[in-house]
Amino acid sequence: MKIFLHLSLIIIIIGITKADENAVAPTKPGIEVCFVISARKLPDTDNMGTNSPDGYVAIEYFATTSAKPTVTNTSVLDNSHNPDWKEVYHIIYHPGRGQMLVFNVYDHNMMTKDVKIGSVSISVGEMAKNAKRRIEMDIIGSAKDSGRLVLFMKVNGTTYEDTEVRLRNKYEKVIHIGGHYKYVEE
Repeated sequence: MKIFLHLSLIIIIIGITKADENAVAPTKPGIEVCFVISARKLPDTDNMGTNSPDGYVAIEYFATTSAKPTVTNTSVLDNSHNPDWKEVYHIIYHPGRGQMLVFNVYDHNMMTKDVKIGSVSISVGEMAKNAKRRIEMDIIGSAKDSGRLVLFMKVNGTTYEDTEVRLRNKYEKVIHIGGHYKYVEE
């Protein structure tokens, strides 16, 4: 009986050792990039010049250069040429993956199809390396002046869990979108 227990123990120990040899090393944590979006001088899109745009941004996130995008929208801000959205976006940047964001700016319409004002693209790597923590880019659209998109960023190397706890203290609603989180201020 003592021999049987001893042999069982050896088999268990060998099994654990073998499993540990095949374990995959965890990926290194990336660089945390948090940002909010604003726009400046959005044009009237109704061709009458009487209404300010009801702007929103459809954000396409490409996790790699060959990945299909994950899309999420900001809230719609009514009647503003200079909207400041309250959502805070959180992405973990991993160098070498080709992560990309495309910001498609729209004017929301109740009765007709939304009108695309224009687009801006930026690599997440460029955002992570930006020392100014503010990037302002021309929106490329059909109008001569389609306005500007402004990103205000915070970049640091804290752990993902620390960031989530810190942001949850300020923003109550959390929506998971394609590998990063969207925090909405209530």
